[in-house]
Amino acid sequence: FPVTIRVEVWGHLQSFNLWWLSLGSVVWLFSLVIASVRWKAMVNVYNSRVTVLDLTALNLIGVFYATFLPGMASGDVIKGVYLARDEATDKVLVMSSAIMERLIGLTVNGLVALVALAFSPTMLTLLNLPRSWVVGFIALTLIGIAVGLMVTRWTAQRQAHLPKWVRVVADPLVLYISKPRALVVGVIASVVYFGVWSASLWMYGIASGIGHLGYFTFLLLLAVINVIQFLPISINGLGVREATLVTILAVYGVDE
Repeated sequence: FPVTIRVEVWGHLQSFNLWWLSLGSVVWLFSLVIASVRWKAMVNVYNSRVTVLDLTALNLIGVFYATFLPGMASGDVIKGVYLARDEATDKVLVMSSAIMERLIGLTVNGLVALVALAFSPTMLTLLNLPRSWVVGFIALTLIGIAVGLMVTRWTAQRQAHLPKWVRVVADPLVLYISKPRALVVGVIASVVYFGVWSASLWMYGIASGIGHLGYFTFLLLLAVINVIQFLPISINGLGVREATLVTILAVYGVDE
């Protein structure tokens, strides 16, 4: 970057509100505990004795490895491997708990993005998208989830007739579908997780002088960036995340 831009960026960094920055970091750590509660709901399906504290530690390990590996999913694989190493239960079930947790997270992430979009007049105007359409997308998504659950239940009734390689994949999924309480807890924990995580980003926004954009803007940012970072196209989403931030925030008049 030119020297003038570097000087401006450094000057802006010095103007950050450290109190809001610190509070945002504490809130982010709390959101990670909530994510561990979601994972615990999946792990409880096979009656594991692992605690939320244990899973929080594994989530931190997953975050660490995702810093050096392509895509966010790499961290999920690593934390699943760590848990499978320490658990005496069926390793497939252990790994499936991490995968199921991520599937629930991605589904809720999509719904969160649509809700945030519905509350973002600026983005709706840019996309020339009526709010009623967004509400319709949300309804269609919920219907799609319901259909998916019914198909899974139908598959469960015909497991004996399925090829062995299909059963290896389907059996763990059917197990979770048969435990609606675990799924409900997982979904609720996901909603709270994204809500708290977005609050931490909003606090970072306040610290950097763009908190006026509002909570739902940061909720939308988080949902979009999560999808982008899930693609294994860079290490820890480096570059991709920043480009997405610059592009979306430019719509709200925030300069590079």
